[in-house]
Amino acid sequence: MKRNTLNFWIDFISLLVILGLIWTGLLIHYVLPLGTGGRHGGQGVTLWGLGRHDYGDIHLYMALAMIGLMVIHVWLHWSWVCTTVNKLLGMKAASSARRAMYGGAILMISAALICGSLFWTRSQVNPTSKVVEQETIEYQSSSSIHISGQTTLVQAAKICGIPVEELILQLQLPAKVDVNERLGRLKHQYSFEIEDVRKILEQNK
Repeated sequence: MKRNTLNFWIDFISLLVILGLIWTGLLIHYVLPLGTGGRHGGQGVTLWGLGRHDYGDIHLYMALAMIGLMVIHVWLHWSWVCTTVNKLLGMKAASSARRAMYGGAILMISAALICGSLFWTRSQVNPTSKVVEQETIEYQSSSSIHISGQTTLVQAAKICGIPVEELILQLQLPAKVDVNERLGRLKHQYSFEIEDVRKILEQNK
């Protein structure tokens, strides 16, 4: 395939992905806003059989695809990028080997910054008292409480009306598990499902 043809298809697919990102973003914000429900087959509002979190997953996959397309796009135009930067900085043109080295270094630095910042933000997440109070109010006023993967272990215990130690025991989790960790992450580490927590809630109503 010719370089111009390849550039055209990369740009065309990128346009479709960008439009998809805009559409799913607006859909999640305005049509299926926060509090409208969970995933396919669960409780809540659905559109064409998919819930808010399903469209959130699609939005994420499109964003990852966009990153890959942008990397390919820059790679196809890398010689032009390096030549333009050299001219702007008044530097001599770099060899092809040096351009490849620059590109690899930029990719590694970018990946390190993204992964490092995400790892750092995990230590900065804290549940607020308002979230716990709101979920407790919903539990008292509704017979069908929504416990999702975003609910933390300590929040789930308060919703179920039991001590967090008892919930840890019933889910067969390690005694030293982080009670502020979200259920969605915990269920991937240990052998339980969100539905197990909902059953505990039903038993303690």
